[in-house]
Formats: sequence, C-alpha cells, structure tokens
Amino acid sequence: MKPGFSVWLEDDGRYLIGEKEAEILQGIKKFGSLMATAKSLGVTYAHVWNVVEDLSKRVGKPAVSAFRGGGSGGGTV
Repeated sequence: MKPGFSVWLEDDGRYLIGEKEAEILQGIKKFGSLMATAKSLGVTYAHVWNVVEDLSKRVGKPAVSAFRGGGSGGGTV
C-alpha cells in the first residue's frame, strides 16, 4: 500500500483544472505545440485540443494562444 492524493482547483464548487489539464498546459509551455504535447503524453492531438477547449470554457477565456504554421511553423503558448 502507498499513499496518494489528487489536486484540483474549484471555483464555488465548480471544477476548473486538475492534473490532466495541468500536464497538458506544462507540455504546451515546454514544447510550444499541441502535437508535440500530445506525443509526449501518449495521447491524440484531438484529446489535447478537447481538453484545452473544455478548460477555456470553464475559465471563461482562452487557456492558450495558438497560431497557424507558415514559413516558420505554427505554435501554441
């Protein structure tokens, strides 16, 4: 047996962010890319996108800023 715990943030009892969202945001900060974050976590791009979209809806503003690729490529911050 080993002890464990989970941490999450709530606003007036409403779930905002937990470990899953935090891992994804850390990946986006580290890699600057939704795709690279997805690969590093072993999940799909769509999963990362959906988690970020759901988080944005819960907090009432964009959780990240994304820009399209081009000559220098796209990214997310």
